[in-house]
Amino acid sequence: MPPCATRWEPWQQTVADGREASGPLCLFNASGSEAVIISPLTKVMTLSPWHRHWPSTGTGTDGQSYWGIDRDIETLPPGYKAEVILVYSPYGVGQVFEDWGDAMRRYSGQGAPASHWSSGLDKVGYWTGPGLAFINFNWLKPEKKETSDELSAVKVHNWWYESEANRTEAIVTWAANNNSLPDGLGNFEQPLVVVCSAWSSNTTYAEQNNGSYSFLVDGDYSLPTEQYGGVSDFQKQAELASEWLTNVSQAAVQAGVTLTLSQALPSMLLAAAQLPAVTQVRVSERYSTIDSHQQWDIGLASLLPAALRIAPFKDTFWSQSKEPGYPHPGSEERNPILQALVATLSTGLVAVGDSADAIKSSLLAWCCRSDGVVLRPSTPAVAIDDHIVKSALDASSGSAATRHVWKSLSTISVAGNQTGVYHQGIIVAVNTSGGYKVTPEMIFPRLFKTDVSDFLSNTEPEESEAVECGQ
Repeated sequence: MPPCATRWEPWQQTVADGREASGPLCLFNASGSEAVIISPLTKVMTLSPWHRHWPSTGTGTDGQSYWGIDRDIETLPPGYKAEVILVYSPYGVGQVFEDWGDAMRRYSGQGAPASHWSSGLDKVGYWTGPGLAFINFNWLKPEKKETSDELSAVKVHNWWYESEANRTEAIVTWAANNNSLPDGLGNFEQPLVVVCSAWSSNTTYAEQNNGSYSFLVDGDYSLPTEQYGGVSDFQKQAELASEWLTNVSQAAVQAGVTLTLSQALPSMLLAAAQLPAVTQVRVSERYSTIDSHQQWDIGLASLLPAALRIAPFKDTFWSQSKEPGYPHPGSEERNPILQALVATLSTGLVAVGDSADAIKSSLLAWCCRSDGVVLRPSTPAVAIDDHIVKSALDASSGSAATRHVWKSLSTISVAGNQTGVYHQGIIVAVNTSGGYKVTPEMIFPRLFKTDVSDFLSNTEPEESEAVECGQ
């Protein structure tokens, strides 16, 4: 379930229960000046919330929320203990998320995640898959089966491995498909971002199929990955899912690779905050030029991973509006500039999905150096408190929020005669026609409320207008 901002009412039905809502619940006042977060602290993949919706008992408890062991758990070991944390901030929603994230990481003793950008992943990457110019390698002409030398990492989607004939996401053998890559993966010079979607019940690795590894087989799928919601043992055994995710992270560390979570439940993200191999999570929907939804809108969804020091990932995008030869007529990217901007400020990987000879290098030059290294900010772009409050009020009145105002920060260390650390604030404003007043207090409430104005060099707390950016 995607994150939502809305007014809290006893009859509110947009707040989900169970595992889909197992992340933090943030409550704030109408001005956004005060906020509190409640979330699991320990046993994060076992605890889940339940919200009492009106009408129910008529006893005055309507609209209350409870946290406890998930209802699907069948047995618990003796002495099993789970804890919930509550964090309050008088400085608003953004600050309470930062304070909560710091508390979660301190409690677990987890330091900074592994580097996101090792092995060339600091540069603009190249993506293949549904909705992109290279859907798979089968329909392309041989002379087009190449990628630009200026790009670094290449993502190979679920066309690359041996899968079930009618379920391409179901892995039979995680090795190159002879039809798509007869020479295997060895010919790629760039680092690879390799998709591992789901394991088939017929996977050749399972002991049940004369393989060498222990798998949980349940229907058409088996352990691991997105079948977390389909493998019943994950739901019934208290610590099985957490143990599996921990083992995946440990194996990744030993292999010297990092992990990106996609379509992860909030509880997985809370657990991943303790796993050094997990460096980013996809917070957007899958990119598509056919659907008209605002896939780039990740300002609210980025709050959670940013607080846990995990990079939000926007997914790929076309660098130009039209893609020559694309097999789906009518497909169009309405705003490549906005897509590139959001991808860069997300601090996640930046990756294009055009055909190799149609990449708009002039657009990519805005977000990276001449050698392809992306110029990321120090913190992910997230929605400002004023935007979150207005989104909640708009949602409760039945209207969708159309204005988007996000903030980010770049911290720069300078050596030489001007030795020091400098901070540059960044504001992103989308669909703000008619004007949107933004003050420094709205962007950095804790900074200006505590009168530490020297944090921003030569910045006076005067009112200013945000930049207007049309979609």
